[in-house]
Amino acid sequence: MEKIKEGYGSSYRNMMAEVKRVLSEKDTLFPALKGKKPEIAGFFWFQGFNDQFGDKAPAQYESNMKHFIKDVRKDLKAPKLPFVIAGIGTYGWNGTADPKEGSGTAGVLNGQMAMNNVPEFKGNV
Repeated sequence: MEKIKEGYGSSYRNMMAEVKRVLSEKDTLFPALKGKKPEIAGFFWFQGFNDQFGDKAPAQYESNMKHFIKDVRKDLKAPKLPFVIAGIGTYGWNGTADPKEGSGTAGVLNGQMAMNNVPEFKGNV
């Protein structure tokens, strides 16, 4: 079972490892900032393309995004870390100005925009 679970969350773990590596090597990577204490002032998220496909992923995007934000904040020890989420824009492929309601693209975009309605995220997502 551990072998099966291993792949799940690997991208998240890799992302967090990279953030922590850069922070720990900051004096070498950014010599001009040597001796300064870094502050993660915000988090920009531009993702969602793959989640628009399949029977379940689009409908789960909203819940997944909420958990993702909470996990990032917890793991970076920044409970109010501001998030910027870039809305998916692939709906232009079908020649329309808006995603077709009920499509996977609409599911992801609606999930992204729904973060505005999460009470604990008000003012910082």
